[in-house]
Amino acid sequence: IIDAYYVKAINTRNIFISFLFFLIVSFGIILAKNGYIFIVINFVVSVILLGILTLIEVRKFILIKVVS
Repeated sequence: IIDAYYVKAINTRNIFISFLFFLIVSFGIILAKNGYIFIVINFVVSVILLGILTLIEVRKFILIKVVS
């Protein structure tokens, strides 16, 4: 839905933000020498972040369509 509506790469931006979050937090987990289960949890949180960012963009799209 997002890529079909926008000319800009909004979905790519959301994926990039989520991926950076995953890398930064994973690096902190590795430095703290925590268990690998925390990296798995971090991955789940990153996917949830991607979903939230996508939901925000879809809501903007829907609100623009309703108002117009």
